[in-house]
Amino acid sequence: MHSRRAPRLAVALAAAFLACAPAASAADLRVDLRESVGADWFARIGDRDVELLLIDDLRPTPETLQSLDIPAITRDHPERLRKVGTRTTSDGTATFTGLDTGVYLVRVADNPDTQDARVSYAPFVVAVTPDKPAQVVAPKAQELGISVDPLTACNTPEWRDAAAPGTYVEYDFVSTVPNLSTDGTLNQYALTLEFSRGHTVQWDNDGPRSVVARGDQVLRFDAAAATTSKQVPGTARKDQPVTKLQAPRLTIHGAGERTELKRGEDYDEQQQGNDEATFTLTSAGLAKLARAKSLDPATTVETWVPAKANEKKPWGSGPVRNATLGDLAATATLTADGMDATRAPVTVEHVNHINVVQRGKCFDAAAATTTVTDDDQPSTETETEAQTQTSAAPSDATVTEVVTRETTRADGSMATVTETVVRRGEGDGTPSIGERVGNLAYTGAGVIGITGVAVLLIILGLILRRRNGEEEE
Repeated sequence: MHSRRAPRLAVALAAAFLACAPAASAADLRVDLRESVGADWFARIGDRDVELLLIDDLRPTPETLQSLDIPAITRDHPERLRKVGTRTTSDGTATFTGLDTGVYLVRVADNPDTQDARVSYAPFVVAVTPDKPAQVVAPKAQELGISVDPLTACNTPEWRDAAAPGTYVEYDFVSTVPNLSTDGTLNQYALTLEFSRGHTVQWDNDGPRSVVARGDQVLRFDAAAATTSKQVPGTARKDQPVTKLQAPRLTIHGAGERTELKRGEDYDEQQQGNDEATFTLTSAGLAKLARAKSLDPATTVETWVPAKANEKKPWGSGPVRNATLGDLAATATLTADGMDATRAPVTVEHVNHINVVQRGKCFDAAAATTTVTDDDQPSTETETEAQTQTSAAPSDATVTEVVTRETTRADGSMATVTETVVRRGEGDGTPSIGERVGNLAYTGAGVIGITGVAVLLIILGLILRRRNGEEEE
């Protein structure tokens, strides 16, 4: 009797334990492609296939997520990406159900029937944990595009992003890369750069040459010596741009690596006119770019171009009232594969403007280490004057000031003239109030004294004339 009850008791206890044990987590994940773009734009982008992959041997902890390197896993351990399933969005959404705890990679395919071939969705990572049985993720749409981060020499707060005549500018164009074709390749990638008048840019064309866009004159080539620069694309920005011209450089950044492309091997350079050039990736360059993109969706191409603002006007569209002397415009146009069924090329464009201001506005005189002086050419107009105290002194001491004047030469070029003024002051570079009042009082008294003497002489003359008249009578 007792022996029969024991197995039954064991089974009951086991059943009770299983009933009390926590059930295996089963979570739902909904992907919403429309949320970040709105209904109208998504109507042009269109529904897409969404693929969900589980990353094996990875627990969703803050430490593992922080150190997660998807490009490295894709490159070195692709077997760790285990496909869970594929869903096609309906009105922009797709849902995956019954997911176990873990870290997942979501990939969104291109839409062959899209009406906007510039748009794609980058892969993203989702952590599924027991405390989140249902999640909604809304990835942002990415447009094929270009950005530019220019570095100028001006150091005053108001004109920190401006340039002055004769100063250098570093252009840093960063362009995105379209998704690869179904066969893992790219067919076309070309960047055209066009610089407005007022620039000097050095191209490579069977040797270093400089394109000078100056005024309304016909653009011409000037010989330029080959130079080297300490600036390395992709590194931390400097405080000041380079001080020498050199040819542009193209670099691929992706998967934690940088690959500098070689002219004539990875890309061809073709000049259109004298103020623009097109850099077209060759099959070798496209292969390098496709490899980086396959490992890292955030892969970009950086085009680094040092330039110089011409010494003489005009610059761009010309002056704006009394604020600027003109502007430097740089237009970047990217032509690359469209992300649709035909992969027909699409084109995007970005225009950047840099104000050109007088050197007195550009540089902080107190922090300047060099002074550009005028030459023997005559000056026709004084445009600005800035005073900077160079030595502090008590009220009874002399104060030395440096006066900087921006002038226009007879040929229209700009120049900076510096003068030194020494005078008594209060230590702030201005005459004391007592001295100014005293000087005014002294000057006024002198004028009054002279006027009084003149009046007395006139009266004395009239008296003598009257006496002479009486004596004659």
